[in-house]
Amino acid sequence: MKKLQSSLLFAGVAMVWSVSANAQDPSASRICIQNFGGFVMKAGTGCSGDFYSDQTENYPNPQQRCIDLKPYFASGKLGNGASCWAIANIALGSNNHGSGQNYTFDKDSSSTANYDITGTTLNPSFHFKGTSSNR
Repeated sequence: MKKLQSSLLFAGVAMVWSVSANAQDPSASRICIQNFGGFVMKAGTGCSGDFYSDQTENYPNPQQRCIDLKPYFASGKLGNGASCWAIANIALGSNNHGSGQNYTFDKDSSSTANYDITGTTLNPSFHFKGTSSNR
């Protein structure tokens, strides 16, 4: 297992975390995050190689937003095989929150990595729900 370290500067707060690139992580070319939390949030994804997607607009519970990563690959911003994770920016929350459970970006995949997020503004919790076919 290979350890990767990433960092992010958001609203003046620097965050650093380590993720594990694991051959057993599911493959996907798209991510969806369902908001079941008691907050409004923006969704995004981060990947090894210091890649971060654009964030969605703010959305409340019980809505979902999805991000197609293939355009980022096509533009050269994201490498095939990158280890990726979900990111939530909680409105009025303390900082960004990463999912912990990774997926591997595969440009040829027809799967979506599905997450939901629950909890409160200051105590959110991600849950990886598996993969499904892209719609």
